Amino acid sequence: MRNCEKKLLLLVVMCLLFLTPCTTQAKEKVSPKRQAYINGASYLVLRFEGFSDEGYEYTLTNMDSGKRVSGEAKVKANEFKLPLKKTGLYKAGTVYRLVISDKKKYMEVYYYTGAVMENAVVKAGNDIIKANWAMSDGDPYSIYRVRLAPSDQPLLIQAKKDQASASVRSASVSTSALASGDYTVYIYGEAKVDGYSCYGYGRAKSASILKKPGQVTGISAQPKASRVTLSWNKTLGATGYEIYYRKGTTGKFKLYKACKTTSLTVPGLKGGKAYYFKLRAYSQIAGKTLYGKYSTAKKAAIPQIAEMVKGTKFTLDSSYHLILAWNKTQFATSYVVYYNKEGEAKYKRLGTTKKTSMRLDDLDDDTQYNLVVRARTKIGGKNYLSYYTSETLSLTPSKYMADNYNKLLASKVRTISYSKGKCIYTTKKYPTKVKEAYVNYKNYSSRTKYLIWVSTYTQQTTIFKGRKGHWKQIRTFTCATGRYDDRSPRGVFTLNTKEYRWKYVNTQILYISHFYKKASFHTRPLFYNGSVATPTLGKPASHGCVRLTTTDARFIYKSIPLKTTIVSF
Repeated sequence: MRNCEKKLLLLVVMCLLFLTPCTTQAKEKVSPKRQAYINGASYLVLRFEGFSDEGYEYTLTNMDSGKRVSGEAKVKANEFKLPLKKTGLYKAGTVYRLVISDKKKYMEVYYYTGAVMENAVVKAGNDIIKANWAMSDGDPYSIYRVRLAPSDQPLLIQAKKDQASASVRSASVSTSALASGDYTVYIYGEAKVDGYSCYGYGRAKSASILKKPGQVTGISAQPKASRVTLSWNKTLGATGYEIYYRKGTTGKFKLYKACKTTSLTVPGLKGGKAYYFKLRAYSQIAGKTLYGKYSTAKKAAIPQIAEMVKGTKFTLDSSYHLILAWNKTQFATSYVVYYNKEGEAKYKRLGTTKKTSMRLDDLDDDTQYNLVVRARTKIGGKNYLSYYTSETLSLTPSKYMADNYNKLLASKVRTISYSKGKCIYTTKKYPTKVKEAYVNYKNYSSRTKYLIWVSTYTQQTTIFKGRKGHWKQIRTFTCATGRYDDRSPRGVFTLNTKEYRWKYVNTQILYISHFYKKASFHTRPLFYNGSVATPTLGKPASHGCVRLTTTDARFIYKSIPLKTTIVSF
């Protein structure tokens, strides 16, 4: 074809393109990062970026004949492949124009069906990729390009080589800045034909790079309660990392685990101990592994923190407020109480205390709650929460108080004890509500409408009136029970006999009411003129009986009937 005929034909082709429905005049022409070539099966291959994933329109035009085909395509992984021979436009030694467009922009790529790349060989060496190829006769390409990219990211070109001389059929691409991994090597020719810069035949070959990684640096070890969080810098060429540990300053390092991230949390470490960690990077390709040098050891001192809070229970304080209490926990410097309401998944903080109890005044009386306690340890100005919560306790405050009021109050009652020749008692007196709660909670009964309780711990005698479960205090007074060597009996007894007087050489006792053998209620020792010989009350002083003032002894003697239950505790 003569030059004038070619020019006329090209003019006609350009006019036809201008008039086609796929016109690009209203769209922006772009030149995204791309790779294009004709592979050995005569596919037009185009990899690119910057277009939407919704789909594309394409038009392929034979620039010699002016014939064209159009269509739509869904593009996966930013790769467009078009079987050139099946379009009916194929002809050797021909320029093709491919236009791809979306709603807003388009790009154009020119191909030339020149000489075929008959062979291509790629070998990976130390820090270099070597490529060799051969061409069929009539090679028209003025330059060859060798492009190297990660196989899973075909457009992120990491290394490249332009072979300026078309007569040379080899190229070496440096990989010194690349990490170990699988790569795709693209080899293709380019030529300028009839004024168009065209992509020619090419090949895509796979290559694997395996390098010995460097030493791991930038290691940080952040100790926490029973664990440590390790982090480190990314190491060039590393596929992953091995983490080694040792407890204390001696002994061998043991492999903990391998990972591919640059951070890792190691749990299950013992508080109050020092651990040492070191790492080494490794590169792994196609079943082969290379290891880098071990890092320097990094120390992590694990703080000694409290374990689980135990012994949680509900009780009452001295003012009879509802209390959540627990045992003192070793290494705890404070405690956090959490709660949630019935049906809620998350726990909220109720409060923090350094004590081993907390008042529950802020809870709604008629709402059911779940409560747990968590110990906290303060070290170096930082609080570490225990990884364990206490046993969960549940209650509805109003219901719990109704069901347990007497029990909670009765739990405050103690009995006298003895140690090293001494009686252990108190001068403090129980309030009326505690005494009534105690006898009612214990379900004491009596064959009369009276009940007498002798508290050996508070040195009090209290008289109740009523019936089982419904006793009310009517009188209480101070007494003196048996001393260390002459202890008063403890238990449940019955008022069985009464005597008016016992006489001694210089003294006498009056208003004697017996309840166990010779143990009885009576006055303090009196002189015969009626004055008090031994005035002691409010502490253990008798030979086993319960000494009272004359008025109180007379009251029991005259007002409390026989068969009345006597409780001594």
